[in-house]
Amino acid sequence: MLNSTHTRNASKIARVLDGGVDFYQQGIDNISGDNVRAMFRRMVDEKQKAIAMMKPFIVSDNDDDDDWYAEFEKLYSSVAKKAAEMSDKDFISGLEEAETKVMALIESILNDIEHSSFASELRRMRTRMQQCKDEMASLKNAVT
Repeated sequence: MLNSTHTRNASKIARVLDGGVDFYQQGIDNISGDNVRAMFRRMVDEKQKAIAMMKPFIVSDNDDDDDWYAEFEKLYSSVAKKAAEMSDKDFISGLEEAETKVMALIESILNDIEHSSFASELRRMRTRMQQCKDEMASLKNAVT
């Protein structure tokens, strides 16, 4: 059963993932290395698929509780402003940090909900987002 908490949480996740799409797309333009750009394209694709998974649970994008989003926005904005000047290593570190925060958000929401179709979709998404996080952590370790 869909309730207001599910719709609010789905909206939160979709907004964070949408910010991640923008972040990775900016990385595609600013990072060196075709293999890294290809990885970023895969990350964009995964984020877009995850957003699509949340759409059936979003009734409205009007969410008055924006405090949770401030930290993500600050991180994305901070890195985005400096992207053209950043080294690949610093940009990748920022993306890896963002992936960690996405996973923390998903985990906190999963800890607060009961079994439902929303929880099932969120668990499926968690697996895919964990793979993204692991790839970024591996990439970060490879460039350090």
